[in-house]
Amino acid sequence: MNLPYIPKDGNSIISYGKQLKGKTLRTACKLDGSERKFSGKGRFGQTLEQFYFLYDVNSNAEMDFKEAGLELKSSPLKELKSKKAYRSKERVVLSMIDYLTIIDEDFETSSLWEENKNILFIFYLHKQGYSILDYEIKLVDVWDFPDEDVEVIKKD
Repeated sequence: MNLPYIPKDGNSIISYGKQLKGKTLRTACKLDGSERKFSGKGRFGQTLEQFYFLYDVNSNAEMDFKEAGLELKSSPLKELKSKKAYRSKERVVLSMIDYLTIIDEDFETSSLWEENKNILFIFYLHKQGYSILDYEIKLVDVWDFPDEDVEVIKKD
């Protein structure tokens, strides 16, 4: 399959992702609502993965774009009453903790760090009663942990 980005090139993936800003999944992916529907809380992200980035949805504990060293995360925003700003609608889950193996892990080689050290975030505006296909994508950008946060996490 010909992908619209280069899987080994983080900049190519980021550039392709940034084309989503101001669009909906319906327009960006040319969806009409008859496509495979996902269930549960991660429906937007699963639809994004399958129909925009064109890879099979999975729950592997590794980066979504492993060859490029890039993880994909999507999260809803909520518009403030002032209509001039947004806030996160919910917390973002970075990784699930395996309480049986975490005691034997070092932070630098942990699955949490390996999966999340470089994240492409896609934030969309959640609107009650709308289809996930019609949520407007407001922000697409790369985020990595500031050094001072890494030190706090290591201590924790």
